[in-house]
Amino acid sequence: RQLLNHTAGIYDFVLHDPYDGDGQIEPFINYVQAELPLLAPPGRMFNYSNTNYVLAGRVLEVCTGDYYRPYIDRSVLGPLGMTRTTFDTETVASDDNYAMGITTVWPGAEGTDTVIDAETYAASHLWPGMGSWSSVRDIGRLAEFWMAGDDTVLSDALHAEMVAAQVSRETGEADVDYGYGLDVRTGVNLSDGHYPARMVSHGGQLWGYGTFVYTLPDLGVGVVVMINREYLFPMRTVEAALDLGSFVEPTESPTPPVDPATFAELAGTYTHDVVMGDFIFSVVDDNLEVSIPSLDADGVPYTPRLTAVHPDNFKLESNGQVYDLTFIRDAEGKPEYVRGRWYVGKRVEGALAPQVRPVPEAWFQAWPSRPGL
Repeated sequence: RQLLNHTAGIYDFVLHDPYDGDGQIEPFINYVQAELPLLAPPGRMFNYSNTNYVLAGRVLEVCTGDYYRPYIDRSVLGPLGMTRTTFDTETVASDDNYAMGITTVWPGAEGTDTVIDAETYAASHLWPGMGSWSSVRDIGRLAEFWMAGDDTVLSDALHAEMVAAQVSRETGEADVDYGYGLDVRTGVNLSDGHYPARMVSHGGQLWGYGTFVYTLPDLGVGVVVMINREYLFPMRTVEAALDLGSFVEPTESPTPPVDPATFAELAGTYTHDVVMGDFIFSVVDDNLEVSIPSLDADGVPYTPRLTAVHPDNFKLESNGQVYDLTFIRDAEGKPEYVRGRWYVGKRVEGALAPQVRPVPEAWFQAWPSRPGL
């Protein structure tokens, strides 16, 4: 369950691999066990990591004695009628009826358009977390499964657990949680107000492609958007398609405003023994600022002044990207950790010399902070 709700504390590994096909998950898991550290104690906090689902996929392989791809084909894609969805590169390439992707962040060619096809890169080792090919209609069938279930795929009891809130994402918003593999909200923030409607959603990006799925199960409404570029977020399109104003009256947002008076509580040194060492926070002119010795040592640019977006939640600009930073409080309400997707630091008192540790490669190839509804 910790793997499925992203509370296992496992580092997120998203880089591609030269090998393609079945049998790549097991050697990747061996690498994870040998090389990748825990970012946080298992069960302590939500922190999105595709590696969680890769590990869960390996559990599936061990328990069924089958590879992940054929098992999902038989047990999920087939029953749901998702005939245009596959993990198999050869099937997509030979079909020759798919959209080429365009990326501006291909390693070694950043800033220029690079065309992506079915054989540009492989994600076989990450299949349980990403890397399938699909169509809007097929993803629509998946969205219908999220909303209504299908007991030939998953029992009604397990489906109810999947789409129910299992853990808070601690984004500083009052109604943002996570189920098993799905964002779960009890309210939706649109440009014209806050709508008290339950939403189950997910989105994802790989080089050259992005897919976004938003469903309102209680209203029987869903929207699927697929784009052959990354970094594009179709929020206005989704707002117009959902047309929430036709179903629900907007209300005042339950999320409290940011209070700069709380920043002093957050100031201090947070550290991880293996990944990036210290993050040192201080209050300057009623703003929270950060010093990151590991980035300084590597000459990686970043903006010390953070942008406050919600209580205890900030944006950090570094290396042309925007990263989410969240302060996690303990049972007494005191700041205990600072969380980013590729960094979790625990607060330390009486810190000595700044701790410098390796900067993960993902920091240089991170996806942008995702705006949400």
